[in-house]
Amino acid sequence: MRGLRIGEALAVKGADFKNNVLHVTRRIYDGDVDAVKSKRSERKLPIDPLLMARMEKLGKGEWVFRSKTAHR
Repeated sequence: MRGLRIGEALAVKGADFKNNVLHVTRRIYDGDVDAVKSKRSERKLPIDPLLMARMEKLGKGEWVFRSKTAHR
């Protein structure tokens, strides 16, 4: 992915993908899920249709990046 801070990428869920766009609205910081740093940090990133097709297979509430050791 491009244009994401690490905490933003870790907070991406299936529901964040709509109409070939990734909606960035939250982040993980110090282990907590929170809104992005500022309104200006909220953004929409275009997604390749091939990637979008894969993301649509995720459940809306599922994390895109999962950890075997974390509870998320």
